[in-house]
Amino acid sequence: GGMQYILNLLVDKYKSLGGYLRMGAEVEFINSERGEFKYLTLVGGEQLYADAVISSMGRLETLSCCDPVMVEKVSDDLAGQVSFMESLFALDQEPKELGYRRSIVFFCTDNRFRYEVPTDLIDISSGVLCCPNNFKYPEPLPEGMIRLTNLASFDLWNALPRREYIDAKKEWRTKALESLFTFFPDFRDSVVFLDSFMPKTIHKYTGHLNGAVYGSP
Repeated sequence: GGMQYILNLLVDKYKSLGGYLRMGAEVEFINSERGEFKYLTLVGGEQLYADAVISSMGRLETLSCCDPVMVEKVSDDLAGQVSFMESLFALDQEPKELGYRRSIVFFCTDNRFRYEVPTDLIDISSGVLCCPNNFKYPEPLPEGMIRLTNLASFDLWNALPRREYIDAKKEWRTKALESLFTFFPDFRDSVVFLDSFMPKTIHKYTGHLNGAVYGSP
């Protein structure tokens, strides 16, 4: 559910217009002359030529990938900052059978919502609850799913040693659930699989500075 459904629609539309989608081709450099795009150099040396390039890496990340480099020093003030921890829970039944009837809920347990990098590893006082089974898809999803998202600090997660990082994921996932269960039913007995990704995960697979998802001032 969620973004995967939207991405599939975009891919289908792109291919229907004659587009060719090539996966697993890591870009090493965006080659330019006098600030104008010329071609891409892939890891391994292959070069791809085009009239233009569209990058979703982020502004600073894109400029840093250019050859010659178009930004000499990356400032934290210019990089995106907002990241999160997201936990996914596969269930043995649909969320609505457990009392979750909304498709998406934005919640805050404090009097004031803080849309900022938290001072702790994550902020459990607010978050986004998503139940993709409750979306109106053309076909029902194959399994029950609940996603819980909380604002998180890249710097604090990035500073943890490996063992502490693994333990902290479990600890803060539990804390986030316990905060959620103050006003939603406890679904843990119905979980058949769970996983969480962190700001470091986002940084690893996207290259976004600070593991940023939102924010490019």
